[in-house]
Amino acid sequence: MDLRSANVLKLSTAPLTATVEVPADFSTLVKDVQMKTLLGGRWSEITSCVIGLLEGLLLARVNNHAIKSEIFTTGAAPKDEAGKTLHSKTGHSKLTLV
Repeated sequence: MDLRSANVLKLSTAPLTATVEVPADFSTLVKDVQMKTLLGGRWSEITSCVIGLLEGLLLARVNNHAIKSEIFTTGAAPKDEAGKTLHSKTGHSKLTLV
């Protein structure tokens, strides 16, 4: 468990920046421009699906945790500009994907 906690803390200290997933270059495999465009679109779709899947798995893990305050008060929890821990504003015991 220490290893997991250490990794989470290291990842969470990285600055949050928006990223754009650039599709792979299919030029060496496909010469047809329409097919390359189609594959690029599929690449973007798959990226969105994987991100959504990971978010859902994380949310399920959070919702299964008995003591939610432990999740939202840990030092690795995301903070707002004032340094306060961000939390669900729904007031529900279960969090949901937006």
